[in-house]
Amino acid sequence: MPDSKSRSDPLGPDGETSIAHLRKRLDRERRARIEAERLLEAKSTELFDACERLKAEARRAGALASAVEAASDGIALADANGIFTHMNTAHAHMFGYETHELIGQLWSDLYEDDTARYIDEVAMPDLFENGHWRGEVTGRSKAGAPVHQEVVLSLRNDGGLICATREIGERLEREREAHELEARLRKAEHEAALFTLGNAVAHDFNNLIAAISGYARLLQSDLQEGGESHDRAARILEAAEQASDVVRSLEVDRHNDIQKTEEIDLVKLLRTGLAISRAIRPAGIRVETNLPESAIVRCNEVLLSRALINIAKNAFEAMGERGVLSVNISFQPSLSPGPDAHSFCLGETGRTGTVVLEMCDTGPGICQSRLQEIFQPFTTSKPPMRGSGLGLLSLKALADSRTAGVEVESSPGNGTCFRIHFGEPAGARASDTVPDRLEGDIGERVRVLVVDDNAAVGKMLTETLVRLGFDAIWEGDAACALDRIETESFRLDVLLTDLTMPAMDGNELARRARAARASLPMILYSGQSGYIQHDPVFADILTKPIAPERLKRAIHAAIENQSWRSILGL
Repeated sequence: MPDSKSRSDPLGPDGETSIAHLRKRLDRERRARIEAERLLEAKSTELFDACERLKAEARRAGALASAVEAASDGIALADANGIFTHMNTAHAHMFGYETHELIGQLWSDLYEDDTARYIDEVAMPDLFENGHWRGEVTGRSKAGAPVHQEVVLSLRNDGGLICATREIGERLEREREAHELEARLRKAEHEAALFTLGNAVAHDFNNLIAAISGYARLLQSDLQEGGESHDRAARILEAAEQASDVVRSLEVDRHNDIQKTEEIDLVKLLRTGLAISRAIRPAGIRVETNLPESAIVRCNEVLLSRALINIAKNAFEAMGERGVLSVNISFQPSLSPGPDAHSFCLGETGRTGTVVLEMCDTGPGICQSRLQEIFQPFTTSKPPMRGSGLGLLSLKALADSRTAGVEVESSPGNGTCFRIHFGEPAGARASDTVPDRLEGDIGERVRVLVVDDNAAVGKMLTETLVRLGFDAIWEGDAACALDRIETESFRLDVLLTDLTMPAMDGNELARRARAARASLPMILYSGQSGYIQHDPVFADILTKPIAPERLKRAIHAAIENQSWRSILGL
């Protein structure tokens, strides 16, 4: 019979050993399974992270591809053999192609042989040495037209190329227009210089000739006719007349040019001028306009165009790289400058019913002491070779032509504002016909005020008038003459004034004299035929040297004409 021990442990010692082994084996497998699960989880997490990074990279690559595709500049990739592998639409369209037409083609196919050779011999060595190259080249479109480009080449790690290019044809056209505009302005300034210099020289010579011929006539009248001294005085007169003809032939006469006026659409002319000036406007300067559909004025188109372009050009140069030019047209006179504003006017401004063009910049402004100087020839604050000081003479010519008044308002730190007032010139119209001579006595002895800054001419005219039977007074300063005119007790019948005088010219003196004495007859004379132009405020306009009989007829006609105007209540 089996013993009790065998009945309680049926497996025996061998069975226990097998179970222990099984337990160890199961424990190892359990630990291996746990480690395998841990590794699987770690790998799964790593794979998930890798997938997320890949998705993010894909999104970034897609965004970059979209940005490249949407770029206005052309971007293209080429391999080490110069074959296009990728490009955006802008690059292909720049040359007139679709993208698929250029992929797989050589970059040199887009250029003429000499341009491709230049890139190979000049750009490529620089590219391989420095890793990048920038320059301007001209490609060839699908239709054979030139494609002007600014190109930036970069070297890839695999030896391929990254090409970024921008079409610059419009910029080059603007630069060409700017050069042409500068050339036209320089030519106009040279013409203005000749005009100013020629007439200034003529003025001085004519003053001398007028004094010589005037005193020769006075001397001749004192000498016995037929005598040798009388004949010598006559020869002096003849020589003076010949000298006057020579000077007159040398004068630059632009009177007919600046007197030609026509109806002009100011808005249309202004838009054209601003479009032209865009070629010389820095990118940081903005032009703001407030313009009606149309504004018709009567003016000289050449003078006005030149004035508008020069105002804009000066504004751009004053503002530098950043600023605003405001352009406005209104149909009423602008408000007068404030008490702290600095302003200067040429001609008549602020008249009712006028069209006013206003051009204001945000530049540094002009100090009060220089405001009057900006209209003087050869006066400029620009560096040498940058300005001639003649640009604003066209504005002065506009004012002199009496088709427009000019106002400039400026102060340091507050910019500069030009206002051009257009309208029919004010002032009484002289009769279309005046008698050559007034027969008979004209009553009380006529008093004539002669205004001329040249003492020799002024004294000669005064003495000539006295000998002609007038009561004549000479005044060498226009401001002092105006003080006399504005004095009620000062008796005066005729004002005889020179045109070109310092501080106040004959036109300005006449305008102020008319305000003080509306019925005063006025006669203008000058040695500069290029500046003389008809103005209804004057009864007559004479050219030096003046023959005594011509002077006498002019004074008689002025008084007779004014007498009829008084009778008619004009």
